[in-house]
Amino acid sequence: RLETKTFGLTFFLLAFSVSGFIILDVYLLSTLTESRLGLLDRTTAYLYGAIRAVLAGRDMLLDTAPDVSTFDQRRSDVAAIAASMHDMHVLNYVSSPSQQVAEFFRSVQWQVLALVPGPGTFVAQPSSFWDLVSRFVTSLVLVSNIDRGDLQAPGFAVNELSVHKRGVVFMYDNFWEVRDAMNQFFSIILADIVTLIPVSTAIVYSLLVVNLLLILAISAIVIRNVRAVFPACQHGLVNGRLAGSLPLTLQTKLHRFYADRQKELALIEDEAEAKMDLEGEGAPGQAGSVR
Repeated sequence: RLETKTFGLTFFLLAFSVSGFIILDVYLLSTLTESRLGLLDRTTAYLYGAIRAVLAGRDMLLDTAPDVSTFDQRRSDVAAIAASMHDMHVLNYVSSPSQQVAEFFRSVQWQVLALVPGPGTFVAQPSSFWDLVSRFVTSLVLVSNIDRGDLQAPGFAVNELSVHKRGVVFMYDNFWEVRDAMNQFFSIILADIVTLIPVSTAIVYSLLVVNLLLILAISAIVIRNVRAVFPACQHGLVNGRLAGSLPLTLQTKLHRFYADRQKELALIEDEAEAKMDLEGEGAPGQAGSVR
């Protein structure tokens, strides 16, 4: 019965620990947290790509070299950034790890005023996060297709702007709004990750408490059955094998120790027998004197 109970509790302890590890590592850490960390990584690339595009546009505006190869290379860089930001923006939208993150893309409560060319002037138009970044990516595509002469022309009146130059104006006028929007999006993802901390903590402490209770139960069962189990153990066989496995010097010392103890016990027994004999011889004399 002791073996059955111990084996059952040990198996339950192992099964509970493995299931807790699966929930904590596979589901929380590998699935939920990994998806959110991947979203954080892409969001960081969002802002980094926008900064690179703005710097490339500035270099294109200041490029006066006769060779247009450098200008064309920067246009290609802006086109690559636009394609990367478009893919990341769509991926973040379709694979949002939580409802809170998904709602932020189209949130009516969170909107910024993006400056867009209007009839004769620039107008501030409310834009959601999805619309703002999408328009910013579109402006990068327009910048990547602009001619150097059109870009470096001094006129920036709304009615004189070409389609491609409107993309340049949108990129620079709304970069700070895009940066603030990405930082807000970044903070929402971080807050979403923080919500997993109490869940992970509760699972860890639950596993710890249950494991301790199972270990205490196993220990209590073993201790309660010590009196029944130990007398049934083969002490003589185990001790004999232990003594036979010792080195010769230790066997000699062990033999001397037990031989000395045996002599002492024999002397004690002899003294006890002699005392009993003396007491037995004195008993009849005592009886005769009484009579």
